[in-house]
Amino acid sequence: MKRHPEIKGETGFTLVELLGVLAVMAVLIAMTTYGLRGVMSARNVARAGAMMSEQLGLARQMAASHNTRVAWQVLRVARNPGDQPAYRCVRIQKFNPRSREWETAGAAEWLPMSVGVDERVDQSPLLANAVTTLSEVSLGGKTLQGVSAIEVIFLPNGSTSLNPNGVYFLTLRDLNPGGEAVSRLVTLQIHPLTGRSNLLTP
Repeated sequence: MKRHPEIKGETGFTLVELLGVLAVMAVLIAMTTYGLRGVMSARNVARAGAMMSEQLGLARQMAASHNTRVAWQVLRVARNPGDQPAYRCVRIQKFNPRSREWETAGAAEWLPMSVGVDERVDQSPLLANAVTTLSEVSLGGKTLQGVSAIEVIFLPNGSTSLNPNGVYFLTLRDLNPGGEAVSRLVTLQIHPLTGRSNLLTP
């Protein structure tokens, strides 16, 4: 008598199991992407704070070495067409005693993408004391009219033109929705008498 070999059933995933695996993978990818976005955002804010502090130090040093007034400015402009204007472009202006005019010292520097100054006065009190309107600004080959700017003027002795009794700081944050997270904030404090700055993180 011939014996027929047993036919084993094929094994594999059912459609329900496959959809379950795909759903879990989608959740993991979403969580990883959100986490990486937060890390990159915090890193950009930290870079912006370091850059602004460095530019402040450079302006202070320039005022002392050239024995003249030097203005540190943060311009409220749009980075790209269609963007909302924000305080995100830093430049230094040096006063020329001979021509009696302000001259641009070096190229303007942009804060990292999506980072800007928090414009709420309780978060950035310097806005209540050091905002001016510039009649004309040349930036990236374009001439802009009536640009709002945060301005701190350094004197040759290293001090600033700010009221010595005041407390002055700016808060930098990610301007994208959700950028108010504490991990994505950096505060820049400016001492009016010494002209030095400190970076404070939560």
